[in-house]
Amino acid sequence: MKITSLNIYAIRTEIPADWGYPVASFVNGGSVIIKINTDQGISGWGEPSPYGAPLDEMIKVLQKDIRPFIQGKNPSDVAKITSQDESRAKHIYGEAAWSSAIAGVSQALWDIIGKIENKPLFRLFNKQESIQNKIETYASGGMTFETPHSKEELIEEAMKAKDNGFHFWKFRPTSPKSNLSHFERSKNPPKFDAKELLQVSKMLRTKLGDDFGLMIDVGCRIPTTLEAIEFGKVLDELDFRFFEEPIKRNPEEYSNLTKKINTSVGIGECFFSAEQFIKWVDLKAVDILQPDANFAGITEILKISEIARQHDKEIILHNWTNAVSMAANAHLAVALPGCNLLEYSITFNPMRSDLIQNPFYVKDGFLTLSEKAGLGIEIDKNTLEKLCFYKDEEIS
Repeated sequence: MKITSLNIYAIRTEIPADWGYPVASFVNGGSVIIKINTDQGISGWGEPSPYGAPLDEMIKVLQKDIRPFIQGKNPSDVAKITSQDESRAKHIYGEAAWSSAIAGVSQALWDIIGKIENKPLFRLFNKQESIQNKIETYASGGMTFETPHSKEELIEEAMKAKDNGFHFWKFRPTSPKSNLSHFERSKNPPKFDAKELLQVSKMLRTKLGDDFGLMIDVGCRIPTTLEAIEFGKVLDELDFRFFEEPIKRNPEEYSNLTKKINTSVGIGECFFSAEQFIKWVDLKAVDILQPDANFAGITEILKISEIARQHDKEIILHNWTNAVSMAANAHLAVALPGCNLLEYSITFNPMRSDLIQNPFYVKDGFLTLSEKAGLGIEIDKNTLEKLCFYKDEEIS
């Protein structure tokens, strides 16, 4: 079997005019899904991270670099084709087009392999007969602007998540009204009122009770390690499930932080290789590894999972974008030992549900996978046509 072609589709959707909350920048800015075809008529779908590079650069890399790189190769060589090469990318959002593209290729090739084997990917990755086809999720939201939102709105969202069957909910500091792009926020994390956020955290614990899991994703916005330690000690008292990306990504500083607080510290959504995680694990700078299948790829996350197992670290996959990437992350989360939880975004994004037939839903906190082969998804071609604003091949 040989790869014959790579189709590229850029998709986006409109945000309602009356939507008063922050939205992920790729929702209306655009992201890419790809389709890899073979000479035996079997195709696979993949989704590079929209945070890997600006959209035009991502498309250029897929066309000029990735397409000739994979042309004519055997999909069964997926491990070799999609192993991440650190020399090709930097370690920050916006400058890792190759690695994000390779992550999308990894999803698509594994989708093809699952279809060849006539097995869902989670059963290819985990041979245990007793493995269940579901994974517990946490509701990931809590996005508000600096004004005019109130603490009560965050509490209302958390209560709604609990009422809908979730046992965990993650929230974030307020976003600036200017709504900077993700790339800009990553390079220059905006300030926020830490005292107010801790006050909200205390209110949430009181309202939701001791048995409900709370997490916070600070997005590297706490200025110093000392301030992060002080913040984390309050989270210790409130029994938070984890503390995500509190400061800028420096493993030595994270090592200092993890020694001083009990709350688990998570990082990894922007890491694309197993090698990157090894340094952090060796320095005891992280408790929870959080890779994403659209930035690292399936092949690399299988390696990262082994690192987590060897060092007795928890792995909770970052899972924030569209339907194809969600499928890849869900299959990995179900299959990987030591992974007992998966992120599930509850923010506005129709591309997460409308893009595929029989979209994923959470019931009683759990996402259930079908027994369909590969990623187990069917792209809704009519919806893809509506969402698509750029394509270099016809939708087929």
